[in-house]
Amino acid sequence: MENMAQNEVLLAPIQAVASAHDCTVAQGDDIVPTPGTKRRRYLKGNVAAVEIALTASKIVSLGAACPLGVTAAARYPEGQI
Repeated sequence: MENMAQNEVLLAPIQAVASAHDCTVAQGDDIVPTPGTKRRRYLKGNVAAVEIALTASKIVSLGAACPLGVTAAARYPEGQI
């Protein structure tokens, strides 16, 4: 739970940018939609993601707020990789 609390702090800048663009944090250039979604609203969000364009300064800002390797702990347990 401690790792989750640390990682949740990283969401604030991402959520701010998503709100400014009237979208969700799951819509973005580096997000790959799952074609087997079961909810129409998620499918609509996945399709609408192609319309979102971030400025270079927003991308740099997000990269500075959430640099690679900053998250606490690995995504999967050692034996599951």
